[in-house]
Amino acid sequence: MKIAFIMPTPFNLGGEQRVVTVVSNILTDLGYDIYIICTETKVKENREMYGLNNKVKVIFTRNNISLFGKIRRKIKKILLLLNRKYGILKKFLFILKYINSNKELEKEIINLYKEYKFDVMVGVADRFSIMLANIAKNTNAKLIGWQHSCYKSYFETKGIHFYNEEKLVKYMFATLDDYIVLSNLDKQKIKNKFNFECKTIYNPKSFELSTVSNLKNKVFLAAGRLEFVKGFDMLIEAFKIYKDMGGTWKLKIVGEGSQRENLQKMIDGYNLSNDIKLEGYTSNIIKYFLNASTYLLTSRWEGFGLVVIESFEAGLPVITFDIDVMKELINNGENGILVPCFDINKFAMEMYKVDKDSNLRNALGSEAKKTSYLFSYNKIAKIWEEILNN
Repeated sequence: MKIAFIMPTPFNLGGEQRVVTVVSNILTDLGYDIYIICTETKVKENREMYGLNNKVKVIFTRNNISLFGKIRRKIKKILLLLNRKYGILKKFLFILKYINSNKELEKEIINLYKEYKFDVMVGVADRFSIMLANIAKNTNAKLIGWQHSCYKSYFETKGIHFYNEEKLVKYMFATLDDYIVLSNLDKQKIKNKFNFECKTIYNPKSFELSTVSNLKNKVFLAAGRLEFVKGFDMLIEAFKIYKDMGGTWKLKIVGEGSQRENLQKMIDGYNLSNDIKLEGYTSNIIKYFLNASTYLLTSRWEGFGLVVIESFEAGLPVITFDIDVMKELINNGENGILVPCFDINKFAMEMYKVDKDSNLRNALGSEAKKTSYLFSYNKIAKIWEEILNN
């Protein structure tokens, strides 16, 4: 069976890139013929970044766009932005389809389908799920949309994804053969809102470890893109409160992003430069997991929270705000701690408890490791196979 994933690229930083790589590798090992169609041509192929299997075929689109096409794309982008902010076009399906289309790229994808005769085509995230709906009449392949963030991000956050595009979403659901979400809660919300039955597939672990952290190092860990959505500003605030309570641990934040300078100013302003380190990008995140004793997540929203599963694999307790998907991953007080959303003082108190209570820390870490088996390659592979072969 030939399966094509369509996305910008798997060769830069991000959870989406890591997950597509891991799933591609799993399906390749099961004997599927996997292709990744990359529409971002400026990023060079780098299979070592997340360990993409050499058997996975990578196709770069040509993106030959005329001057008129570039102007048209800019106009569409402006209209999209206006609609997602103000809803000026939300009642007009034809216009929504038009401004969400990319005729040149769609034509190229159709030609690739005809050349390679894909059996299944998977649109990674919102843009490419809509693209598959737009080309559905030109292909007999099974078409699957794959959502890579949460319901709140996709449907309830002004200015991005599908906000003010309800008619377009209903069209997409009516056209695609399947739509994959990352949690059962999102599945239920889409069912309630759009009367469409999605499939839930958890993200698999990026790695499997034969050892775990000994939970003795006085280090909190956080990781992710240094962007507003990840809430590192709230984490620094919570850490400051924790230090004022008498906490003695350090905090390491791994990742890069546009908020780095602002976060560093916060750290310096609180005189915490000896206690909080922005570690930057790493190609060896496992080292950080095994040398930390608790993982902290203060995201404003998450599609899934792959780093939480990776923390489980390393036997780390997790403290997180109780955003939607975390309620599904964490049993409060068993494999982690859920804090009411954006209650920074409560978050700091839980950090202090884990710092001072090694028995609590070890109990949470032990249960976290057990939970990690739910996200093993074999379990996730079976669900993918059921959907692909149905």
